[in-house]
Amino acid sequence: MTDDPILSILRALPGQALQMARRDALDALAGQARETAAALSPDDLGTFDALFAMVLRYRTYLILQSLGPFLGDAVRHGLFEGLRMLPESFGSHPLPRRIGCYEREIQTILAARAPCWDRVVDIGCAEGWYLAGLARRFGLPCQGFDVAPSAWRLARANAALNGVEALVTVAERPCGGEELASLATPRTLFIVDIEGAETDLFAQIDPERLARAEFIIETHGGSAAPLAERLGRGHRIELVWPGPRPIEDYPTLWRLQEIDRSLAIWEGRGLDPWLHCVPR
Repeated sequence: MTDDPILSILRALPGQALQMARRDALDALAGQARETAAALSPDDLGTFDALFAMVLRYRTYLILQSLGPFLGDAVRHGLFEGLRMLPESFGSHPLPRRIGCYEREIQTILAARAPCWDRVVDIGCAEGWYLAGLARRFGLPCQGFDVAPSAWRLARANAALNGVEALVTVAERPCGGEELASLATPRTLFIVDIEGAETDLFAQIDPERLARAEFIIETHGGSAAPLAERLGRGHRIELVWPGPRPIEDYPTLWRLQEIDRSLAIWEGRGLDPWLHCVPR
């Protein structure tokens, strides 16, 4: 009986990390890849993309196993250096967070603007990266919202892991328009990442009710322009575009071959910008 061709391809991938992979994990990936490949047709580029993304995600898992001994149990570089995070991740691969390069562009804003805030509200808080990170680094009270029970659990656990559970609260519900407006007080920062629902959320509220608070909004699918127009009367709007992660800032990456360095910092991000909205 010949070996599975997909397994053969995976085993041929270079790098020390692959040697550490367990057979059952490879078999699981091969099974998923076979099911996806069986549905391929010449016109179905989306299925090809899904298959490619599946292999990339698995490769980043292998890189994490390889870097684990050098990363330790805390964030290695960046604004949140020393932050401890559980190995579970919600919605994205944990490796950019462990390295410390995750959303580098936002880290730059946070470092510069932190003295301007007395509170942070994170809408779409996931595993609590910003909740635990900002509470630990700046001592800021942080409130998170998310729709997923797994996010509630992880966000609270990561706060406790860093000794900042007294500063972090997690609401077990989405944040609606009226609640957003009620929280939009002076010296409050909102971080908003709700996977495309941001247009609907801000459409519920008169922008004048938000004019005293500061916002960092991750946009999706072209939502940047209408949001900037809607919030522009009360805020100065900066479009923050995804940028490079120089390896000099993340020396841990020197342990990887070139292609794996790129995958290690890959966040699966599209080309949409963030909006940084500062009250006028």
